[in-house]
Amino acid sequence: MLKKDQCWRCDTICSGSTAKIYCGRCEMAYYCSEKCKGSDEFRHQVDCQTAALKRKCSGCGNENTGLKPCGCCRQAWYCDKECQKKSWPTHRVLCQQGMRTVYYWGNTPATDLLNLPLNEGCDYSNPLSVLICGVGDPRNVVLSLFQLPDAYQEELTFVLNDICACTLARTILILYLLFKGGEQVASSVTQIWYSLRLSEDDYQLVIRTLQELILASSLEELTNGAMKMNQGHLQRIVEVWRTWLQLSFREEDWITEAQERCLITDFEDLVGISLYLQNIPKEHKESASDWFTNRILSPEESRDVLPRGNFTLTGSDYVNSRNKGAFGYILESFTHINPFRGWDYKDVKQWGNSASILKMYSEYAGSTTE
Repeated sequence: MLKKDQCWRCDTICSGSTAKIYCGRCEMAYYCSEKCKGSDEFRHQVDCQTAALKRKCSGCGNENTGLKPCGCCRQAWYCDKECQKKSWPTHRVLCQQGMRTVYYWGNTPATDLLNLPLNEGCDYSNPLSVLICGVGDPRNVVLSLFQLPDAYQEELTFVLNDICACTLARTILILYLLFKGGEQVASSVTQIWYSLRLSEDDYQLVIRTLQELILASSLEELTNGAMKMNQGHLQRIVEVWRTWLQLSFREEDWITEAQERCLITDFEDLVGISLYLQNIPKEHKESASDWFTNRILSPEESRDVLPRGNFTLTGSDYVNSRNKGAFGYILESFTHINPFRGWDYKDVKQWGNSASILKMYSEYAGSTTE
């Protein structure tokens, strides 16, 4: 069985710079090139006839030919965009399971993984190791450390694992920034973590940090043993860091432009945003809407000068396990994954309630990283 985005002829993953070329009749088969499409013509005939048969529209339920597949999961079929829009509230969960994205803002809510007071107890006196599979981003680590009781004085080790080299590269970058700078860089790290645009100071901080990480002989040596990584794995991460450095020198505002194009052209994203805004407290709707439009976590009054695009929000399709595709703005969908769902709202509200959800979360995230 073919994997998602796999060319029906040569098995190449059609992602990044490799555009999909669809069969014009069934619109199910796709290829990485016209050559592959032509070579597969006779072999595909039988499959094409089957694929072009009547299907049931997931929106209105009518059976017909010529239905268009969902552009994300290609599992649901629709008569037109109106039917697709009508079906989205129920289809979104299944659809999102098949969508491509890099989880730079986490694939699960941030969790205190240990919670010693309720589990082992505050006086627990043995070293602990926690394995985090599908790391998403460093929130789980940061929150667990933030809530670790003072009584626990033993060694705590987090083992991070993820299929995506880009996700691990960004996780290591953020954790290293916190390891090196501590509370002095907490505010900067929060913006680097979540915002599409950066101040000149934060931009230069990322540049210097990437250079340090790339030139280091080993992560263990650089951090005096606090962070460790197999050298073979580290080399894959270094490739991502080098690509980010190259992208950092692009002068035009291409990251913001890419995000704006996604917001305008992806009506599913717009529907997701609308549904989200309908279900949050009224006082937060304006500020949350502002984040979806601008992708900047700092409150509007704090955005005096943000001249730089956050190039660490670029990446390659995680389905390609080596992340060899062309890098681009990768957070083009998944409105259900955003900074406000990553941290527990009750904790954030207790820390500091405000009508601006941007202010609440930026202060809370900054405080937990200190």
